[in-house]
Amino acid sequence: MPLYTRKSVPAPTGIAPGAAKPKNPNVTIIFVDDILSWPVRDAGGVLLDGNFVMKPGTSMHQIYMTPKKQKPGYTGEGDVDAEVVPQKFEGSSPGNSLELREFIQNALGKDVILLSGDCQGTEYDMYGTPCSPLRMKPTGVIDDTRTAHDLMFEQPLATGYLPALFRGAIVNADPFEVADENISLLKANGTQYQLVDNALGTALDIAAIDLDHGTVITLIGDGGADPYVLSGGAATAATVILENGTDWAATKNAVLDLKVYKAGATTYLIEQKRA
Repeated sequence: MPLYTRKSVPAPTGIAPGAAKPKNPNVTIIFVDDILSWPVRDAGGVLLDGNFVMKPGTSMHQIYMTPKKQKPGYTGEGDVDAEVVPQKFEGSSPGNSLELREFIQNALGKDVILLSGDCQGTEYDMYGTPCSPLRMKPTGVIDDTRTAHDLMFEQPLATGYLPALFRGAIVNADPFEVADENISLLKANGTQYQLVDNALGTALDIAAIDLDHGTVITLIGDGGADPYVLSGGAATAATVILENGTDWAATKNAVLDLKVYKAGATTYLIEQKRA
């Protein structure tokens, strides 16, 4: 991985770039014990490469939080040579429904990752890290002023990392199941693809693709006596570029993230990470 090269930071563009942005009311919560594979920070230490892949039978969860009451952020602290950046997220979910209270009850004491975005794009700030996730501290307010549950998410152990930037997919459905070696990477099929087992070491082929430039897709292996194999080079609908030219074998729960890169008439699939 290339090292980060220090760069100057120009003035931001657009109208009122420093103004508050309207928050996405649907905050995504990911339970750490449900995660099969994580995206990883690139050389700059902030942007995440790859997707979250959930274990079979699990999913990401979304909880409505009043946009105006969301307060994501971080605060640097610590003495010289001991600086850390505790991450936190405050939000308030209105009402007192059974579903809300059950969610809070069953999230107590659990390690979670939180994804927060605004309504102007598809980027999300990720709060929590693999080694230092968040824990929730709820406060119920049910009086003559309002009815809500205020939720504070904090890191029990701070790290030196700012909240990461996630540009991958929010996935609330099972991966698309691929029946054989021919993979159709289509918008209708989503961004995550579950392969079936294989006993012949059959070569995978990208049979079709209509995904936009910059989309990150994930292949998930299912093993078998001799699993499917993806090799670099020209396939039917895209050219695959794998790190160091190393083939990827679709062993049980093996994960490969590829980014779509369109260059004129040629579409490339460039490896982001494998796990």
